[in-house]
This record gives sequence, structure tokens and C-alpha cells, in this order.
Amino acid sequence: MKKISYTLLLLLLTVSARAQSNALEDLNQSRLKVQTTGMWVLSSWAVANIAYGGVAAARGEGSNKYFNRMNVYWNVVNLGIAAPSLIGALRQKKSPPTTLDQSIEDLHSIEKTLLFNAGLDLAYVASGAYLLERAKNTPDKQDRFQGFGQSIILQGGFLLLFDAANYLALRKSHRKAAEILKNVQLTGQSVSVVLEF
Repeated sequence: MKKISYTLLLLLLTVSARAQSNALEDLNQSRLKVQTTGMWVLSSWAVANIAYGGVAAARGEGSNKYFNRMNVYWNVVNLGIAAPSLIGALRQKKSPPTTLDQSIEDLHSIEKTLLFNAGLDLAYVASGAYLLERAKNTPDKQDRFQGFGQSIILQGGFLLLFDAANYLALRKSHRKAAEILKNVQLTGQSVSVVLEF
């Protein structure tokens, strides 16, 4: 009878460990899917803006020339950020974090970065609005300020939507982490995993 009890206990622990492992894998894959999709979107946006903006800036006149020129400048930076981030996320898909602690830390780090970026995005939009206002009072640079201001508002607005959408998409991963953690109980002297059947 004692052997049967130990065997059942071992079986239950094995099943629980496997369930936790699957939950951790789901958490990592969910987060990485959001990251890779986001970086594909940002890279595509950047390439499209560079290609179109380069041609349009060469052919454009007045504020339109400056609008497209700023779109190119802005998206060279976007591509410089998106490409390495995409490569990193694709590499991490092959060997994701193996601990719950690291997975949650990665998730929180990305969420904090997205929230910080959203604040910067609002500052970009405000800077673009400032340049539009400045264009009204600077006739000799009106085209430049107007084109740059319009571009910065467009790019800042896109990034604000991009960061907000990615943050909201990551909330699903956050809920998966909460599901894993609800089975862990901490007391002053021990850590235990609660098994529910």
C-alpha cells in the first residue's frame, strides 16, 4: 500500500510539473508572438516609408518635400530598432527562458518599455504640433517646419498606436502568467504548488 501511495504521489507530481512546463511554454510563445509580429509591422512600416518617402522627397516641392524627407529619416531609425529586435525575438523563440521568474521578468520589461515609449510618442506628437505652430511665425522656414511637423505628428501617432496595441496584446501573456502563479503559494517558511483536479 505504501508503494502505491508513493507511486501515485510521484505520478501526480510528474503531471503537475508537465502542466507547469506547458504553461510556461505557452507564456513564452505568447509573448514572443506579440514581439515578432510587432517587429514585423514596425519593419514593414519603416521600409514602406523609406521607399515611398525617398522617391516623394526627390520629386516633391515645398512642405511635401520636407514631410517625406523626415519620414525617411524617422524610419531609418525605426528600422534600426526593429531589425535587431526582430532578430533577437526570433532567436529567443528557439531557446526561450526556462524559468518562470525569467519569463515574467521579460514580460514586465517589455511592458515597461512600451509604456515608456508611449510617453515618448506623445512628446513626438506635441513636438510636431509645435513645429506646425512655429511654421506660422517663420516665413523663411515655413515649408521645412510645416513638413517636418506633419511628419513627426504622423510618425508619433503611428508609434503611439503601435505601442498601445502591443501593450494590450501582451496583457494576454500577463493573464497566462497570473494563471501559473495562482498555483504557487508562499508562506513565511515555504513555497508550495497547489494541485487542482
